Amino acid sequence: MIQANTIENKRTTSSKKSSTHESVYDDVCNLCSDGGHLLLCDSCPSAFHTSCLQMQNLPLGQWHCVYCVCKFCGTFQRRGELIYEMTKCSLCQQKFHKSCVGRNALNIDLNSKSFCGKECHEIYERLQRYIGFKIDLGDGFSCTLVRRYDLGPHSTSFKRRCNSKLATALKIMNESILEKDGNMVSAASIRIHANKLAEMPYIGTRFMHRHGGMCRRLLDSIETILGDLGVRKLVISAASEVLPMWTNAFGFKSLRESTKEIMKSMSIVIFPGIQMLEKCVEKKGDNLCQIKVGLVKRGSKKVDTVEEGVDLAAQVVVLRLRDGPTTYRPGLWAM
Repeated sequence: MIQANTIENKRTTSSKKSSTHESVYDDVCNLCSDGGHLLLCDSCPSAFHTSCLQMQNLPLGQWHCVYCVCKFCGTFQRRGELIYEMTKCSLCQQKFHKSCVGRNALNIDLNSKSFCGKECHEIYERLQRYIGFKIDLGDGFSCTLVRRYDLGPHSTSFKRRCNSKLATALKIMNESILEKDGNMVSAASIRIHANKLAEMPYIGTRFMHRHGGMCRRLLDSIETILGDLGVRKLVISAASEVLPMWTNAFGFKSLRESTKEIMKSMSIVIFPGIQMLEKCVEKKGDNLCQIKVGLVKRGSKKVDTVEEGVDLAAQVVVLRLRDGPTTYRPGLWAM
């Protein structure tokens, strides 16, 4: 019998295989971000501790990780379907066989995008209301959800404006996006994993605006948007020196075991030595307008749909103020 690959035996057999992943395997566990004796996926660069997967023994033969198997049947191959015949959900990024979706297969393909079910489809449609819109927060502040577009010679000005804002925002993640009077103050990166949870790997505020409540403004806006989308939890990673701030001031708590189990099937950004925290998201109204947050028109007229090319799995939320966009170090949250 052939045993599944680990770091050690993968290196001894790499010269005999043609996989493009052989030399680029992760050297830390995708679930805990620690090194050691790792089990390697035969379909992608991911690596895991068997203990993190709660495996008692190494699997025999080829082994495919949770990111490479169907989210419904849990298999790499089903009824002759190979991995390249599986579809990836445009929102949660999990793979699935269309034959496994069942009743959820209704209306899962929208604008050439595929969805694993109604929940991801509905969140996608709600997100269309927010992408590129300014959300007026009062006192000169506004919040915007933006996403990178692939630009071509005929790309619209809207796509170019979104990319321009992201280029500026990367200087705050590097600098992180809250705006006031058109100038960036804070920004956060958000990834939505269906309605179960969203992760916020990065958040930051320009140095000159720190300790002024900007992070709270941006976080409140993010929670409101997620609540309106129907997302249940927000997950963050926090360095030890700012852990009391996140737990005491912002109401985050250590991950529950149930949340950890859910996250095992998701590709979550994890930093070594950083603690993961969670917070339940409450729906504050039918939409942002009902809680005194008005949508400002995109350009000269309201746009009701998002143009093709937007990957809605991840967005950057921008908060603006009077001056422009902080230097951000992973795991050290810039407030």
